[in-house]
Amino acid sequence: MLFRSEEIAFGLDCGIMQFNAESEEELDVLSDVATSKSKRAAVSLRINPDVDALTHAKISTGRAENKFGIAWHRAEAAYQHASRLPGIDVTGVDAHIGSQITQLGPFKQAFAKLAELVRSLRAQGHKISHIDLGGGLGVPYVAGSEAPPPPSAYGDIVQEAFAGLDVKL
Repeated sequence: MLFRSEEIAFGLDCGIMQFNAESEEELDVLSDVATSKSKRAAVSLRINPDVDALTHAKISTGRAENKFGIAWHRAEAAYQHASRLPGIDVTGVDAHIGSQITQLGPFKQAFAKLAELVRSLRAQGHKISHIDLGGGLGVPYVAGSEAPPPPSAYGDIVQEAFAGLDVKL
């Protein structure tokens, strides 16, 4: 769903921290509105890392066929497109692989890809200062169902994946 111009204008007027764009078309709309208001829009692009969260198909959002976010193979091109648009400041990377995740492997795989992307984008001159990590550890709703790993284990893989990148998570 594309952003509506009124919503963008309202966000810009309120000093919103960032817009999370899911497509190049959304970037174009953001640019048009920001430029018309003589403002700059901070933007994080939602990238689909093409990682299977190993959760229920209806709540999985990180595989290529899920159609959420910018396809992994288009990520760098989308950042290049954004960098050429007036009124846009690309500041972050955003991803969400799904909900009710009960295994750390998918997170580890997605985070490694995002860290690799940040390094590549920075090498190309993009000033990436934050990463928005989406997806959530599962909650056992039924006795005997698979329990998720502890949040501390999740924190450990976050630290491992993004060590040395100096980004806000």
